[in-house]
Order: sequence, then C-alpha cells, then structure tokens
Amino acid sequence: MTSSAALQSFVEDELKRMPALAQKVMDDTLMALSNMPMTSEAAERFKAVDLTMTLRPQRQRVAAAFVESLQEQVRRLMSGDRSALRDQASGAGPGAGPRGLQLMDEGKVASEVLIAKCIDQIKGAAEFEFRELTAFVCALVGDMQVSSDHNPFRPDVMAHALWVGAQCLPEDGGLRSLFMKMASGPLAQELRQEVAAACGRLEDAGVQPAMYSTVIVPSGAKVPDKPSASNADTSAAASSTAFESGTKPADLPADPDYLGLLSRLFDVILADRRLAADVKFAISRLQAPALKLAQVDDTLLDTHDHVLWLLLDRMAWQAEVLPEAPHPVRSAVMQAISNLINQLTAGSAQDAGAYQWTLNSLMTSERQRFDQRRQRLASVINELEALALQSTQPTELAGTTIQAVDSGHMDTVPSQLLDMPSAPESRTADKRWMVSLRPGHVARIYLSGQWVNAQLVWVDPRQDVFLWADCRSDAVRPIKRQALALLQSESLAMAHEPRCLVRAAARMVAVQISRNRPA
Repeated sequence: MTSSAALQSFVEDELKRMPALAQKVMDDTLMALSNMPMTSEAAERFKAVDLTMTLRPQRQRVAAAFVESLQEQVRRLMSGDRSALRDQASGAGPGAGPRGLQLMDEGKVASEVLIAKCIDQIKGAAEFEFRELTAFVCALVGDMQVSSDHNPFRPDVMAHALWVGAQCLPEDGGLRSLFMKMASGPLAQELRQEVAAACGRLEDAGVQPAMYSTVIVPSGAKVPDKPSASNADTSAAASSTAFESGTKPADLPADPDYLGLLSRLFDVILADRRLAADVKFAISRLQAPALKLAQVDDTLLDTHDHVLWLLLDRMAWQAEVLPEAPHPVRSAVMQAISNLINQLTAGSAQDAGAYQWTLNSLMTSERQRFDQRRQRLASVINELEALALQSTQPTELAGTTIQAVDSGHMDTVPSQLLDMPSAPESRTADKRWMVSLRPGHVARIYLSGQWVNAQLVWVDPRQDVFLWADCRSDAVRPIKRQALALLQSESLAMAHEPRCLVRAAARMVAVQISRNRPA
C-alpha cells in the first residue's frame, strides 16, 4: 500500500473515531439481542439471554479488542505488509512455523465462515460508500487511475477485528458465534454511516475523488461513435461470427476488411483490463507483424488454435504463473519474451513456423522454471516422500511443522460458496480432474482465506497427498486428496489454464458491429 502524509493524517483521524464506533456497535448489538423476535427458536432465544448477560459487563473489553486489532491491521497495511489479513486467515500465530503452515481444525473453519458472512453483510450494506471512499483515498495518494485499493479500512479488516473482539467472550455455549451473527448487522450499518461521513470530510477538505479512466484502444481500425452500416461491416460481422463459432467462413472478406477485422481484434484484446501492463506491451508489439502474417496466411481468422493466438494466450498466461511486477523473476521472463519478439520481428517475411518456434521457446522456459521450483523444494519433497512411506503425520521439515490439510481440518471458505450444491455432472468432472492431475499442472484454489494460483509440484505414489506451491510466492501447502476433492466439489479448487483471448475479442467485435447496424 502506498503511504503519503495526507493518507497518514486521514488514517490517524479515522482511527481516533473507531472507539466511539465500537461502543455504538456494542449498544446496537445488545439492542438487537433484546429485540430478538419470538419466531426464533427457543434455544437461540435462551442463548441470546446468556450472551446479553455476558456481553454487558464485557462490552468495554470487546470494544477495546476490536479497536486494538483494527489499529494493528491498518498500520501493518499502511507499512506495506500485505500479510496482515493472510496471517489471521491462515491462523498463523506463535505455534506456526516460518512458512505459516499449520493444520486447520473445525474451530478455525467455523471462525472463517463467520468472518466471511460478516464481510458479506458489510459489503451488502455499504458497497457504494466503500467504493466512494476508495476513490477519495486513491486521490490522496495520487492514484487517479484507481489502479489499486489504498483504503486500509476495508470490510475484511473490519470483520477480522470484530472476530478478535469476540474472543473476549467465553468459547462455551456458542456465544462467540452468536455475537458475530448479531453484531455483523450493527457493524455494517455503523460503517455505512461512518464511511459516508469520512467521504464528506474529505470532500469538505477539497479532495477530488479519483475517477476510473476510460480505456483508449491502442491502435488499429477505429469505430466512429455513430457509424453507418456498410458492406465492410457486414463482411466483417460475418467473419467475426464465423471465427467466434470456430467455423471457417465460406468467403474471406477483401484484404482491407480482413486486415481491419484483425486490427479490431487486437484492439479489443489490448483493452482487456485483466491483462497486466507488461503483458499488454508485449502483445502490442505483435500487432504489426500479425498484419504482415495475415497477408500471406489466410487461415489466421479460421480458428482459435492458430499459432498466433496460442502465442498470445501463452504470453498472457505468464501473469497468472509469475510473481507480480516488479519481481526480478517476472522481469527476467518478460525480458526473455521481449528478446523472442525481437527475433520474430527481425525478418521482413512472416510465417506460422516462426511463431511456432517462439511458442515452443516460451513453453520450454516454463518447464525450466518448474524444474527449478522442484529443486528449490527438494528438501520438502524428500520429507514428504519419507512421510508417505511411513504413513505417519506430522513431520518436521526444516524447522517447520508441515501437515497435510484433510477434509476435517481444511482452510475455510466463504459461506455463500459452501452453500452451493454440486451437480452430479460436476462431481464427475471433479473426479476426472483429480485423476488427470500431474506435477506442473496449475489450479486456482481457495486457501487461507484467499484465492491463489498454485502449481502442483509433487504427488505421493498413492495420490493421497498433493503438494502445491503458490505461483506468486513459492509458499507450499500439502493437501490431502479428500480435502482437495471437497474443495473442488464446492467450486473452490479448479483447473486453471490459459484463456483464449481471441475468442472473447471476437464476441465483443461481433457485438460492436451488430450494434452499429441500423434497425
């Protein structure tokens, strides 16, 4: 998080207001407990009485713990420590090893679900207010493009602080769970008012909120604001529709229209907000060579599997499996890609074979990085292999207790996702995915309270334990087969592969052309 004097002043001022907010939340929670509807179950009403009697004398301690946790999280975020929430989500504490790996028990799972529900309630009540505050805070740090969220007072920070406050209550009788359930609503409403007031104070101080910038397409064919229908548009629409469906058009349009459609596809791809800036720059360098290639290769728009499009997809994939810029590993890979593009564009003649050579070189580089990752994790893999032979857990790995996560002790997930039913065909697909997993495969998995892109590094011979490494950090997590199957059955673990950039671009171009046609 970027810090500035103006932002620091704002944060300190807001932190001074938090004790009053915490006390108000306690008052509103006690009021909600006393007004619990008679339609509630008798056991819950009795529990509400117990919580009321316990909370009244402890309200100062709960509020103080909430404020103290909030202050600690905010200051860590302000110092650039992004692990502030991850440590709480993963349960890293005095008993955790240097890698923060530890077995998740049922109590941790329950707490994470409660926190997730609280976050959802805050977002539901104050989504607009938080979005507006983000724009104001971005203006304080000079990020007028709103490239990231610089606001440390986020819903997840508030929810975690509330859970810390709940620890002041007895664990027996489910009082902490009921407190989180009853306090989340009051916290959400108080935050809505507080965030709105904070925006007003910033506006009164003369701060102009940052605005999301309009994406300007890099180059290529420009579409007028109110174009009229033309034969060129009709021809391009036919080609785009055929390309989107993966079928070859009966008649290719004339060369100008053909090249114009190719330029429009590149423009849409480069306007994709999901692409990182370094990846966009690399792809943009291929636009001019692609136009030359199209003049000698009339199959370019016949299929999504043309080597040009596969190369673009693989280049975009690097952002999914590499640390964020400006990490030196990422910088080195992007420089290697730049060198490959230099070689590709050095010659005046273009052919598919040159693009295939470039794609092969890029994939060879990926395999080399995977081998290097396995070498770095050799000691962990050796210990897990020995553990698999002994069939005992846990084991000590380089001073860290690494334990495989099983289905009863696994990282928790957002409550709304846990409630999602799994269709029979989805379960069949789950089994197929599990069977097909091999070292080197990449998956998107929800672990320790966040989504991560993880690469499978090792599988024990019985396929009972899967060792995953975070693509962005090399943090490792061994997961038992049952736990991994449960994660996927809840749509919290899934295969992650390069997405087809041109397929989505073709759909958008087709929509743009259809909108430009007269009714």
